[in-house]
Amino acid sequence: MERIAIAGLSLRQVDVTTLEHAKRAAADAGRFAREVADELGASELVVLSTCNRLEIVFAREEGHLPCEQDRRTLLRLLALDAQAQAALAFESGLAAASRLFRVVCSLDSLVVGEDQILAQARAAFAHAEAQGMCGALLTPLFQRAFQVGKEVRTKTALARHPVSVVSLGMEHLAQRLGPGEREMCVLGAGHMARLAVVHAREMGFRVHTIASRSAASAQELASSIGARAASVEEFLHEGEALHALVSATSAPGLVLRAAQLLALAERGGGRRRLHALDLAMPRDLEPCADSRVELIDLDTLRARAEDNRKAREAAAREAQQLIEHKLASLEHAALDRRSAATVAEVHGATREIVERELGELCQPRFAALSAEQRREVEHWARTAFGRLEHAPIRAIKRWLEEHRPSQGEA
Repeated sequence: MERIAIAGLSLRQVDVTTLEHAKRAAADAGRFAREVADELGASELVVLSTCNRLEIVFAREEGHLPCEQDRRTLLRLLALDAQAQAALAFESGLAAASRLFRVVCSLDSLVVGEDQILAQARAAFAHAEAQGMCGALLTPLFQRAFQVGKEVRTKTALARHPVSVVSLGMEHLAQRLGPGEREMCVLGAGHMARLAVVHAREMGFRVHTIASRSAASAQELASSIGARAASVEEFLHEGEALHALVSATSAPGLVLRAAQLLALAERGGGRRRLHALDLAMPRDLEPCADSRVELIDLDTLRARAEDNRKAREAAAREAQQLIEHKLASLEHAALDRRSAATVAEVHGATREIVERELGELCQPRFAALSAEQRREVEHWARTAFGRLEHAPIRAIKRWLEEHRPSQGEA
């Protein structure tokens, strides 16, 4: 456990722009993971990158334990500014396991109880495993994290009335629009866009267009709801008037500029206002100073996320208790392994001493001893050394019991 570490940055500590900058370095997940592993000398490494966080979990089977030098290496690779450097969490050992468990259980998410992070963590682990970057250290840790994550989903109130960044954003959008303002377009055709479509239809929006980098990639989602599929270019140059725009693409940079957003707001004439929800990371939509465009991004949703956090405090405490129980079992297992290794070392060293000393019976000075006397001396020596061996072993076991968390803590 002491050979495992995690470094993390999330929207709970920094703004969208800062997280965007950090995630830019990790845009090519495979290349980034290999580069970080090489720089750290890590034998195992998992990169978890979502719309509101970046987590790097690594382990070294050999060499030095995780230390401040590793943190400095990560700061250099991520090219973080002063604010992000101070915000970057770096934990090792049991504290690293605690952070990973909290992340997987959505206790550290922008939206507490959001229902996407567990699947995202599984996908990140599967990707690292396919790249041969998970082994004896990280595999059992992530398996335990997924286990406690599942328990939190099934045993606590966090799983009731599930929320996500998408549902939170769509609720905010619906509250900003009147009953007659329900014409919408969705940019993107991936998982986030599909969730946005589901929530939009539940809230009475008419999604008339699904736009993506190519019309073909938007076709399946558009067909499922009777909407038009279009490329982003086609959507910009021809299309219906709209009240709301939701963008959730995986593009590496801006998809729509401020001038393009303003042109969309002007569709249909008059001083129509466009409400644009940007769920992407990095962001899809460029901020627009014109009052005819209201941009709702992840920074905007912070206050709503904090309200959600307060409403779920009791459930979060219950989830934290499950995490602490799992951490206690991890600590027990680590102590058991350490004590077993120490006992084996004491036993091995004692046996070596016994055999070396008994070898002295073959020296000329003991030539007068008969075979029977030699057997008696050997029996006495083995018995005496065995009894002496019990003292340090009892001390080791006593230390283990004193350092176990109590039943109440577990």
